[in-house]
Amino acid sequence: MGDAYKRLFQRLPPSTISMTDRGPLRVLDCGIGAGNFSLALAQSIQGDVSLTGVDVSPEMLREAANTLCGIRSLSLREADARQLPFADSEFDMVMAAHVLEHLPDPDAALSEMMRVLKPGGKLLFCITRRSVFGFYVHLNWRTQFKSIPWWRDVIRRQDGVRIEKIVDDMGGAFSNMSFAVFGAKES
Repeated sequence: MGDAYKRLFQRLPPSTISMTDRGPLRVLDCGIGAGNFSLALAQSIQGDVSLTGVDVSPEMLREAANTLCGIRSLSLREADARQLPFADSEFDMVMAAHVLEHLPDPDAALSEMMRVLKPGGKLLFCITRRSVFGFYVHLNWRTQFKSIPWWRDVIRRQDGVRIEKIVDDMGGAFSNMSFAVFGAKES
């Protein structure tokens, strides 16, 4: 999956992962899991990143710590994406890979992510798509098994969200597994 994430970051507009003029890019990865999405981001940035990852699973946080051991500024916390323990407008970028579809109420998590994202900040979500593999994921983990337009509408319901790009083919072996939504919080 890490290669698919790297390809995704290469295909996004350069402004997606551009550095800030006041220091490292402050990124929150919600549902960080094993840390592969964060690692792909860190490898795609020229410059410093201050990475914060949250997950409800202590085991996943331990895996993320191992995966991301080379990241200089890394903070991992046990937390639920629906109740983030951060101040308003704290992050330059908020991302989540294969998290939203596992939540019974993705709107609550999206609302929290928007709260902690600064105006002008970037959003990036990878979501399991409706496909044979997606159906397998749904059967095993009881995910939201919805279409790309359904997810687009869920994300657009959030106040101040602007969807800038939907990547519906992430390429490689996982091309039919996921799609990505890139957007921003309006200023």
